[in-house]
Amino acid sequence: MRAISVASLFLTVAFAAAAYAASDYKVVDRIKVGDGGFDYAVFDSAKGRVLIARTNFTMSIDAKTAR
Repeated sequence: MRAISVASLFLTVAFAAAAYAASDYKVVDRIKVGDGGFDYAVFDSAKGRVLIARTNFTMSIDAKTAR
């Protein structure tokens, strides 16, 4: 039982360290979108667009021009 607790502690520390190491993300720009909420946003690096899922449609915004 003690071995399982030690292994669990080790895995928790390992995952926390990995999450901390991967936290070098930063905000480089902001794009203002219309009123209302959205469910999900993702960046399409192949086309340079931000895709935003709205209630009944999907918005596509060019990341360079913000349009």
